[in-house]
This record gives sequence, C-alpha cells and structure tokens, in this order.
Amino acid sequence: MKQRGVPYEIEYISLKDKPKWFLDIAPNAQVPLLITEDNIPLSESDAIAEYLDDEFPLLRPEINKSACRARQRSWAYQGTKLYLKQCSHMQSGNQQIFEERQEFMRKQFAKVESFLKGHTKTQYFCADILGNIDMAWLPLFHRAAVVHLTLAVASLVPQVQSSEWLP
Repeated sequence: MKQRGVPYEIEYISLKDKPKWFLDIAPNAQVPLLITEDNIPLSESDAIAEYLDDEFPLLRPEINKSACRARQRSWAYQGTKLYLKQCSHMQSGNQQIFEERQEFMRKQFAKVESFLKGHTKTQYFCADILGNIDMAWLPLFHRAAVVHLTLAVASLVPQVQSSEWLP
C-alpha cells in the first residue's frame, strides 16, 4: 500500500489472544485482514492484493490490460503454490530427498527466470514498484537465498532483477 501511495493504518493484534472484533469479521481468524474505506473486511493475501490492483491500479497502462493482469495473477498463483513445497525442501530428512527437492525447485525458479528475461525491463516483475506478483515470489526468493547462504548450496535465486530485491 505504501508503494502505491495508498494511505493506511495498521492495528497490531496478539495472534495468541485475538480480539473479539477481529474474530467477528475475519472468516478464517487469520491475518492479514484489510478493512476497506467502505468498512468491508477482506482476508487472504491474494484477495487483498487483487482488490488493491482494482482500486489503485499501477500507472502504466500496459500493466492494466486484462491479459497482462491475468498473466500476473497466474505467476502470483504459481508462486504461492510453491510455498509448501519450498518448506518441505528446507526440511528434507536426508541428503537424497534434499537434492531431489532442490532439483524440483531449481526447475521452478528457472521458469520464472526465463519469464523475467523475456517479459520485463523493469526493476520488479511488471513495474518499477512492487506488485502482487512480486509479493508472491519475494518470500520464495528470500528463503532460497537463506538456504544458499546457510548451506552453501547452489543458489536457486534467478540472476535477473530478482536478486536486487534481496539483502
């Protein structure tokens, strides 16, 4: 929201002792939760991100075209589908399982690197500000960088712009 220049307020809650008002409006009792200016509570990161895209579109018209937005959603979805697979990879029980999972993740990251090389000339996936697709992939890139630095294994992080996002 900050990247898009949208004013907002944050209210922190204890996840161990969630307030009643939160439980009353959050269908799955999980964060994040966004309450719109019309007092409509929205949950689930993807739904919130899509709402922000609709209400506060990026300033580049080519990004707002239906096909481009659909492609962004599909890549964001692909990223979120990999979260649990990446967690399993990071918790592999032995070297053989780790290497098998490493190869699977390498292939997935190669796909996104190919997309980045062929479809963007911007700092992030589709713009020079963070968008939904970036927010979906950033945790994957970050965790891959942690594995690389901690275990001294080959980096999975694409060598295109995405490596600029990481510390």
